[in-house]
Amino acid sequence: MRSKFLTISIDIFFIAIAIFISIYAREAFVYYSSAFAYYFFDGNRLLTTNDAYHFATATKDLINDNINDAFYPIATLEMPSILSAAFYYLLPFSIDDLFFFLPIILSSLVAIPVYLLAKDMTNKYFALFAAILTPLSIGYSNRTIGGYYDTDMLVLFFPLFGIYFLYRILKQYNLRDVVFAAVFFILALLWHKVSATYILTASIFFAFLYLLIKDRKKLKQYEALGILIISISFINIYIKLILLIILLHFMSDKVLFFQDITDKIKSKIKYKSILILLIGCGVFIVSNLDLITSRFATYVTDKMIAQSAITLHSTSGTVMELAPLTISNLAERTMGDNATFVIGLIGIIVMFVKVKQSIILLPFLLLSFLSLKLGLRFSMFGAPIFSIGYFYLLYFLLNFLNAL
Repeated sequence: MRSKFLTISIDIFFIAIAIFISIYAREAFVYYSSAFAYYFFDGNRLLTTNDAYHFATATKDLINDNINDAFYPIATLEMPSILSAAFYYLLPFSIDDLFFFLPIILSSLVAIPVYLLAKDMTNKYFALFAAILTPLSIGYSNRTIGGYYDTDMLVLFFPLFGIYFLYRILKQYNLRDVVFAAVFFILALLWHKVSATYILTASIFFAFLYLLIKDRKKLKQYEALGILIISISFINIYIKLILLIILLHFMSDKVLFFQDITDKIKSKIKYKSILILLIGCGVFIVSNLDLITSRFATYVTDKMIAQSAITLHSTSGTVMELAPLTISNLAERTMGDNATFVIGLIGIIVMFVKVKQSIILLPFLLLSFLSLKLGLRFSMFGAPIFSIGYFYLLYFLLNFLNAL
């Protein structure tokens, strides 16, 4: 018991160090901008993007109970607005200060899932360095500086935490991990629907491939994948939660209510695990497929949308952050330079070979390489996997040398 408490205490301490370093590094921009009057208006710091003002306006409308007449009525009920409003009521800071400083603090929380994943694959020391490096990568840090009040501040945190619990499920099934994974999958979808859908759908697909190839007889894991598929389906949140509760009820070995009825139903259902997986796939296909394909065609490609006499072009050609990167740009934005980029990439390959379950992190690598075609905004997704891969290679080589 004492040993477990000590282990948890060290983990918390190491995570706190990584978060502190991330926040301290981001304070450099705060210090730099303080010397220039054009970073301020009416005594308050200026936000740095159009989207920042989009969410800031929506949050103020929510706080002022102006939802019906809001400038962005839909955005008032989106996660960034709701979360910021909650912080406004709980913390003794002005709303303008929250808009500016929240990205610095919340984006640094990505160190938590990175540490937990890296620790499981290496040890707590290499995990600490991976957790420090991830939020400091250029591709991530310059989209989460002070005033960058956008969804980017938690766009890695929620999916990574969900994937951490999926990783645990693949290693050793536990219903508690299924519940936590489902919660973070739902939060990731609520936070940023598009990126979460692509990342988590791909992660579930690679998890399914892993099970088919390595652990096809572990039926409980198929049940978990069915639950997670439903978690990222575009259905009404209340219907989703009810469906998940019902399925989790039948998955549990300890039935909390309606035990007799539940036992009878379980006894009559064959291949329960496959059935839950098929239910999840059915819900996902019906609710998600059209939106996924339409978003891909209109947002990340250069296709046009034509209807009647009006022709609308996609925005990809007009946004600077969607300008394609070179491989050297990608290396700089993920690992700082070409040499460490190559080391990190080698480490990722070795990690995939030695830790088979880690293949569920492949979507982050693929998204980062999409920046070579679709723009720098996607490079930030490479920060966690390159950091983990880099230190996994060092861990692997150290163990190899010790074994000689």
